[in-house]
Amino acid sequence: MPNPKTPKPAVASAKVAKPLLRCIHVTLENKPGMLAKATRSLADAKVNVEAVEVEILGRSGFFRCFTDQPDLAERTLRAKGYVVVPMEILEVQLENRPGEAARMCETLSAANINIESMFGSSPGKGNEGYFYLRVDKAAEAHRVLTAAKFDATRHA
Repeated sequence: MPNPKTPKPAVASAKVAKPLLRCIHVTLENKPGMLAKATRSLADAKVNVEAVEVEILGRSGFFRCFTDQPDLAERTLRAKGYVVVPMEILEVQLENRPGEAARMCETLSAANINIESMFGSSPGKGNEGYFYLRVDKAAEAHRVLTAAKFDATRHA
């Protein structure tokens, strides 16, 4: 029987690597059911969507899908007749506190990097959030954010 006063050996906690995400941009008609059909196609192909952004612009719109299976997602949607464009993105993990998004945006602005698209969220108070950015100079943005101590990952 083990001695209760004997300290337990330390267990090394391995950081679980997050899958490398990529973004695909899908053009959709602006009518009921179009997003449902696109997402059903991905589900049937067993593509997991990690994050999504949807916006309507007049008669058409877009669906941005962030996945660790971009090639399968692209093939699946093209086979269904969708116009699909792969996109390079940056994923930035931010502390969930006032001013962090502003600090990130100001860091990029000071380096003359334009943010073309951004969205993100946090699971709740005290947790870290993830922001996804499309910028005009991805490699430079990654370098600048990393130098400023942001946890940034470039997804090409």
